[in-house]
Amino acid sequence: MAGWQDHADALCRTGNVTRAAIYGINGAKWAATDGFQAATADEVKAILYAISNAAAGALMAENGIDFAGVHYTFLRRDEGHSIIGRKGQSGICFCKSTKAVVIGGYDGPISAPACLNQIEKEVDYLISMQM
Repeated sequence: MAGWQDHADALCRTGNVTRAAIYGINGAKWAATDGFQAATADEVKAILYAISNAAAGALMAENGIDFAGVHYTFLRRDEGHSIIGRKGQSGICFCKSTKAVVIGGYDGPISAPACLNQIEKEVDYLISMQM
């Protein structure tokens, strides 16, 4: 859907996100920018479950985040809302709306908080649109 692709591309134009994707809560990819490694529906569902479920979130905190073939160190989870991971100078932020998860990847010198803030703005917009 071209509209979703526009949203993903716009996230990267902010300068706070290096690569972005939007997936439905069923794990289906809606959009992804160049450079975003494709994830499986099961990987997306595992992230969503860890965002929403305290025990799954704790397990992810202990074992790290495996997403799209990359293992990230778990940094933070905001229950029901977001998860952040890091690998070296790069990282990934996941933020859940009602019907989607917005994913932003970042590389140094972009910080995790800057990327998450940008992803959260997009999620706030999606929630306002009942998405």
